[in-house]
Amino acid sequence: MKLLLSLILLFTCTFTYARDPLPGSRYESLSGIETSKEGKKSEKEKETKKIEGMDKTPSAFLANNFDYLPPGAHVLDLDMGDGRNAVFLARKGFKVTGLEDNEEVYKNAKILAKEVGVRIDAILGDRSTHQFPHQSFDVIMSFHHVDKKIIDRIKNWLRPGGFIIYEAITEQELNVPKGELSVKSGELLNLFGDYRILKYEEPIHRKEFKASIILKKE
Repeated sequence: MKLLLSLILLFTCTFTYARDPLPGSRYESLSGIETSKEGKKSEKEKETKKIEGMDKTPSAFLANNFDYLPPGAHVLDLDMGDGRNAVFLARKGFKVTGLEDNEEVYKNAKILAKEVGVRIDAILGDRSTHQFPHQSFDVIMSFHHVDKKIIDRIKNWLRPGGFIIYEAITEQELNVPKGELSVKSGELLNLFGDYRILKYEEPIHRKEFKASIILKKE
């Protein structure tokens, strides 16, 4: 009887340990742990496709005028989008914080920074509610996302002697609603009160219908 029980036990153990291992894809779906090189390659391919579809060219106004800014300055990019302007300045040696409220776009910015090999402090948050300490930044920039209600917040976040780079669509652009999402011709000249204007552009001959300004907080 003992011999019979021993044989049954031996047969059971042998059968248990001789089972084929779970396929990698099955194991990954059950455990959440990626083990296959194919899975890692697939994720890399997804990131590559995202990057290929992005507009990686910085704003022409920023590319032509970033030398107004002090080297190594701490920059806040409001509504940074896919990160093209933030990454551009990071490559130039600036310390860049980017704020974005769209999660998918926020992730794209992080992917772009990783691909280019620079570091940006990407934050998922809303410009109207996110809290930054008083006088946190040397430079604050915003491109094409007009929100006149947060001008006082921007002023509070900027250090004395700091710079504003602001670019907005004007009301001449027919595809943009008038009011909060656009500015009137010349409106940027007075939007930040007594800040000193260093440069202003509002070209109309190229039919771009946007206004761009650089200001300094005295």
